[in-house]
This record gives sequence, structure tokens and C-alpha cells, in this order.
Amino acid sequence: MFNFSWFGYIVGVAAALVAVPWAIAGLGFTGAGITAGSIAAWMMSFYGGAVPAGGIVAVLQSIGAGGKLLAKSTVAHYGGKIGEKLARFFANANHAEKEEK
Repeated sequence: MFNFSWFGYIVGVAAALVAVPWAIAGLGFTGAGITAGSIAAWMMSFYGGAVPAGGIVAVLQSIGAGGKLLAKSTVAHYGGKIGEKLARFFANANHAEKEEK
């Protein structure tokens, strides 16, 4: 029988690694820096332009610029876990539906 949990995990990792950087870039955290007029610029304005190292703005900018391997691996892991749970749910729902017939 096909192992849906591994398939779901892989799909979840791929989706998370595409969706999260895309969403972060959409907030204005890009490889070229923080986009003027964006949510990222608004967040940065709270610090008066001097963002503390390790703060949320710094971490999001690092991810948006393509850095923070640890953050990306964490996103991939949790994306994979969510995908795995969804695959198991749909596989079990499909199995239960077949048993009712």
C-alpha cells in the first residue's frame, strides 16, 4: 500500500518552502531590502530605522533575503508535519468511506 504520510510530508515541505518566502516577500522583506510603503517598512518604523539583531524584523528580512537556514529548515519541518497529518486524514477518510459501501 502507498505510504501517504511520506508523500504528504514531502508535499508539505515543498509547499512551505515556496509559500513562506513568497508570503514574507509579499510583506516587503526582499533580497533587495525592505520595500518602501510595505508592511515591513511600517514594522521597521517602530524601531526608528535601527532594528535590533535577532528581532522579528531582522529575522524576517534575513529570510526574505535568502538567509536563515535554521528558520527555513524549521518552516520545512512544520510544513512537512502538516502535510503528513493532512495526507493521513484524507487517506483514513477515504478508507472509512470505502468500508461503508
